[in-house]
Amino acid sequence: MKKIIRLTVLLLAFIGLSNSTFAQTSKTKSPKYPKSFTIDNASLDQLFAYKVNDVTKSKTNKYLNGSTVLINASYLENKQLKLKLSYFTNAELYVQINGKDSKILYILSSDNSVFYNSKTTDKGFTLTQCLKDDIISE
Repeated sequence: MKKIIRLTVLLLAFIGLSNSTFAQTSKTKSPKYPKSFTIDNASLDQLFAYKVNDVTKSKTNKYLNGSTVLINASYLENKQLKLKLSYFTNAELYVQINGKDSKILYILSSDNSVFYNSKTTDKGFTLTQCLKDDIISE
């Protein structure tokens, strides 16, 4: 009887330790996304040079490097680009350009883990983390 009690206690202790170890591992593996980052105009223009299914290479922007082009379409002054971002889990960058004065960039994640909205700057775009409802697409 004492052996059964000891085995039960050891088993419960083992389960408790393995669960706490798993919980710690899960916490350290969760992605830490930046509050904001920038994409300069040169990097954005370079993205439109890639074809569908190409993997992007960017020495200046780690958030774009290694991403896969899903859509790259243009007609006259209108352009659309969609990238599967390698830096962000389950996230895609969307770019819509309607003429020279209307450029919209945003990031959506399929698992609702991260969203970014953009603001135009002199050198390009600043993408800032936001709520899903904050993203406006035209």
